[in-house]
Amino acid sequence: MIIHGLLVASLIGMASPGADCPMRPPPLDVAAIRASNDVKSFVIAPSKLSASILLKDGSSVRVINMGCQHSGSFARSWVMNPAPLGDSAAWIQEADKIARIVFTPGEAKSFVAWAANGQLQRTDDSRLVLDGTGHGDLSYSIEVEPMGMGMGAWLTVSYAYP
Repeated sequence: MIIHGLLVASLIGMASPGADCPMRPPPLDVAAIRASNDVKSFVIAPSKLSASILLKDGSSVRVINMGCQHSGSFARSWVMNPAPLGDSAAWIQEADKIARIVFTPGEAKSFVAWAANGQLQRTDDSRLVLDGTGHGDLSYSIEVEPMGMGMGAWLTVSYAYP
């Protein structure tokens, strides 16, 4: 009976959220989202770690701040009228716009500086990708995935602290 109690106690301890996720993700910068001229409306989750954003051009963005193994932010935008896949500069400009909306001003500035030195590369499955590290060894990523049939494209931008 005592062994059973110890086993249950150890399992509860192993399953506790504190043991699995010691980092605390930063809340979204709601003021930066609200101040953006590109934003038509937005809804912030009760946790203040994610938001759904409607842009004035009809595109939408879902942003999630995270923080377990890595701390950072991930945003995925549905771009309604995408640039051609071969236009890397246009996609980097679109990624910069999304970063300025959803990342804190400091993180957005670092992301934009990193992206300015990059070139999106086409993968075997017709996606465009740019991955790398920048200021303070942060990991950055831009990914463009065409949806086909005139449905637009998915644009994903992210950063993560090591």
